[in-house]
Amino acid sequence: SPGGERTIFSFRGANVALAPAPSTLLDGARWLHISAYALFEGSQRRSTLELLDAALARKLPISLDLCLPVLRAWHHEIEALLPRLAILFANEHELVALCPAPTQDEAAAQLLGTGLPLAVIKLGPRGCLLASSGLSQQHPTFPVPALDTNGCGDAFVAGFLAAHLRGAELAHSVG
Repeated sequence: SPGGERTIFSFRGANVALAPAPSTLLDGARWLHISAYALFEGSQRRSTLELLDAALARKLPISLDLCLPVLRAWHHEIEALLPRLAILFANEHELVALCPAPTQDEAAAQLLGTGLPLAVIKLGPRGCLLASSGLSQQHPTFPVPALDTNGCGDAFVAGFLAAHLRGAELAHSVG
């Protein structure tokens, strides 16, 4: 839309036929990032859960980028995953659905109470909220004209993880 909002009509396509990963897939990996869409249904869900278990067995850090359809379908399972993650990425709507609370800070505190070490809440044009033990900071973004917001959250997560894996401080990983 002219204001930068998006509507997505998705088709699962070949994703539903994702087969289990070979045991060597994680060889040399330093991190596993999962898009929650991979946890939605079918063999893709089973394969992703197997990959998550394999990463945990190797003590690889794992991040999850949440999505509302999966959260609605698997709310309790997502809650059970939280203490197993290194980072949870969520937008404001996903945060409210996962942890209803009067404020974002209180919702983030609920997340951290599960054992999750770091929550990164995407706030769109207002930047993001970083929450970890002893830290809850909103980081603004720089203004840009909204032409097409599709993929912005994914690009943010990719940039954050790339900076984080290079050893950047959290505040530098967000911008």
